[in-house]
Amino acid sequence: METTLVSAGPGTGKTTSLSSKYVSLVKSGVDQNDILCLTFTNKAVDNMREAILKTAQREGVELELHKLNVHTFHSFAFHFVKNLGYRDIINHNFLRKLIYDYLTNNHVFNYDRSYIIDRMVPSIENAIRYVKSYNIGRIEDPQNILNSVREDMDRVIKEKKIDKLTLDQAEIFMTHFINIINLYEQEKENRKVIDYNDMLIKFINLSEKPHYKYVLIDELQDVSDLEAKIAGSVAENIYAVGDKKQSIFGFQGGGFSNFISNFPNHQLKYLTEDHRNGKAILKYAKEFFKKSTKGGLDEDLEKLTSVRDHDGYVEVIEGSYSDILSVLDRFPRGSVGIIARTNAQVINISKVLDSHGIKYSSSATSSNSEMAKNDVLDFLRMILFDDDDFLIKGLFTPFSGLSIAEAYNIKESVESGNSSLLNFTTLNSIKKKFSVSGIKELLQIFENVVLPVAVSLGSDYYGTAKRIYMNLQEYLYMYGINDRQDLLNYLEVCDQELTESSNTERISVLTVHKAKGLEFDHVIYLPKTTRDNFSVVDLCAYELIREKTKRDISTELEDEDTRVDFVAITRPVHTLIIITDHLERYANKYAIKSGKPTAPSTEHYSITSVDPNIEAYSAFINGRFDQAINALDRYAWIRNLIRDNMKKNNVISFSLLQSLQDPFQFLKEHILGLKYKVPAMKQGSEIHTLAELLFKKESTELEIPPNYRPQYDNILKVIDDMQKRYGAVQISAEEEVTLPGQYLLPEAKSFILYGKLDAVFQSGDYYYIVDYKTDKTTTRQKEHTKQLHFYKTIYSKSQSLDRSKIKTLIAYISLRTPVNTGKVDYRLEEVDNPNSINLEEEIRKYITFTEDPDKFIEYLLNFNRVNHNVDDSLVARILGYLKHR
Repeated sequence: METTLVSAGPGTGKTTSLSSKYVSLVKSGVDQNDILCLTFTNKAVDNMREAILKTAQREGVELELHKLNVHTFHSFAFHFVKNLGYRDIINHNFLRKLIYDYLTNNHVFNYDRSYIIDRMVPSIENAIRYVKSYNIGRIEDPQNILNSVREDMDRVIKEKKIDKLTLDQAEIFMTHFINIINLYEQEKENRKVIDYNDMLIKFINLSEKPHYKYVLIDELQDVSDLEAKIAGSVAENIYAVGDKKQSIFGFQGGGFSNFISNFPNHQLKYLTEDHRNGKAILKYAKEFFKKSTKGGLDEDLEKLTSVRDHDGYVEVIEGSYSDILSVLDRFPRGSVGIIARTNAQVINISKVLDSHGIKYSSSATSSNSEMAKNDVLDFLRMILFDDDDFLIKGLFTPFSGLSIAEAYNIKESVESGNSSLLNFTTLNSIKKKFSVSGIKELLQIFENVVLPVAVSLGSDYYGTAKRIYMNLQEYLYMYGINDRQDLLNYLEVCDQELTESSNTERISVLTVHKAKGLEFDHVIYLPKTTRDNFSVVDLCAYELIREKTKRDISTELEDEDTRVDFVAITRPVHTLIIITDHLERYANKYAIKSGKPTAPSTEHYSITSVDPNIEAYSAFINGRFDQAINALDRYAWIRNLIRDNMKKNNVISFSLLQSLQDPFQFLKEHILGLKYKVPAMKQGSEIHTLAELLFKKESTELEIPPNYRPQYDNILKVIDDMQKRYGAVQISAEEEVTLPGQYLLPEAKSFILYGKLDAVFQSGDYYYIVDYKTDKTTTRQKEHTKQLHFYKTIYSKSQSLDRSKIKTLIAYISLRTPVNTGKVDYRLEEVDNPNSINLEEEIRKYITFTEDPDKFIEYLLNFNRVNHNVDDSLVARILGYLKHR
């Protein structure tokens, strides 16, 4: 076999090289049926077909279109294995549901449910697909595997200093990881379904395969081990083009080494002329790559030269998301790519652009997409469950057909138990309209209400609602069970990734992985602020591959962060602007280094507002025609509600001051009264009650729920520690402290400062305020320190005590490791930082808002939402009201 590897840097024309090779083979007499072209995406297939046809036309070669074999690896394999007796090909969501069910049923992690859904499920799904790309399926000898990898796992944990991970935790998770893999394989077998990697494996195992004289491969650096084996199994000769500097799909099993290990005796050629990047941009990229990696690619880089007739421009700016606007002002013409590392960054970028009405295309989840997912799931919970919290949340979504004022009035009636006739009639009408006897009936509600309303809220919003509708159909097809909670779990864990962008706007917002292969006149790049940490999931995946294949693949991913950066910074033709808070990493002699740019205006970057006319449209869709007309005349309602409620409350607590840091949170909790119960709050409240009963000597062994026994024991340890450390005994529990405001500030004479102290201890003339926390980690210690400063202030003044005689302590009584080992630890930590909060300033701020609520409204409208992780259509609709004058 003759194997040619063409190393092709950015802009050197990988697809052109392949199309030229194809046409030259045909010109030399090779039959088109003997040539196979393989790539990775449907879009890449279309691009390769188009390039081949253009090259053939240019060179006067007539091709037979029906003989043009251009496929993705998966579509090629599918053609030959589709009749092997399986029921269906499953997507990632089947695996995601299985992972979620296993993690929750077996209490694998001590994370909150939202973190498990958002972070752990996708991470484990990627890891399993990664392992599977090395043809590793069912693990028959899990204990032997564990024994074999134990020593190396311990070494890696110590070398990489994996945060808070012990060998004990790693071993526990490795057992779970193998169990999930085996369960996944068993479930597929039971249901007679396969996944995409199974499709490749089945092709490799075919006794008879097609045969081609030449196989041409694009984007070689993304080839997995399975894909390399497929190419080798059908080819006499291989011509492959790629760039190892752009190998960024290692997490999916792609990597240059897969090709090298399968075809060690290859001939190496280079494409060295960069037709995309200006000279300065390429020089910058080469310098950055050399500086940021361990070397070994110098020859490859040195051969790469720009043939553009312009220099281009590179600037590295110290800044953040909001600085995108001033940079965009520089580019009134030409295509602009705003590129980021993660979907979370893309969401933040979209918030900035949305708030200024800037149009853009996006191939990643946007802020509107997150908003849509939250709204649709809240609406479905209202329909599926008989729960007041779910009911209230659902009423405030755009799909209920209610205005915010109507939803608020019904909420007040539900919470007070005193429904007016109008509210009672409206609520009953809604319950009847959206009543379902089974989850199949949800499809009709989607078709009649959700999708029509979603259309009016933008393409991203509609696209997300439609994908949830398709996920619902998937669930009914795959599982067909009438379990409402199981359905909601499935919809929450489903992958909501957008399809490839149509790219119709001049400005595109996308992740680096979506930007690969594209070019723009100008690029604004926002690297990640932190590097990805090596996790327990990564560790177990790598160790399993090392043990099963005898390949150490950890080195292949060492410089992946740099390769991702390299892909991003080689997308522009004319201008590259990098906005980062790590100037030193990205600055070099070929870039202008500058400080924070001047903002284009003094306007802040608020969350997007929604046209209040949407409420009228929603009421119309729901058949409430009179209300549709009336909805257009309610713009003043929310302003009046804010004014009335701001003037009512004269009790200032720490939680009130804390929520005021985010006016949208304050609006929802303290104006609209939307405080929803969550399991963690319920658990914390019950454990605090136990601590109070313990002090009052009212608890007995029998009264302690088994699931709270560890926390109860830790409270006893805290009490013992207080005696040993300070000689202090407890003198109160859940002590309510009130202080007339004028004792702290003259202008606060109409207010009461209030706090409830978990425990107060005394030793002589010293007092100790102890705050019990049921947090699983200590990451919120700064916030807790502020709270204790507030308590210390009002306690000292209310009791006429010397502040220096009061100490404050945090008692963590529910600390747990990320991987569940069954242990619940405690820590008693003395904290005191008088500078943690400017109490007087925060109180004055609140008083100002109560005296002039319009200043709170102004604060709300101008607040920077970019770095706050709340994507809420209720907030957006309220802003629509407030902006309408």
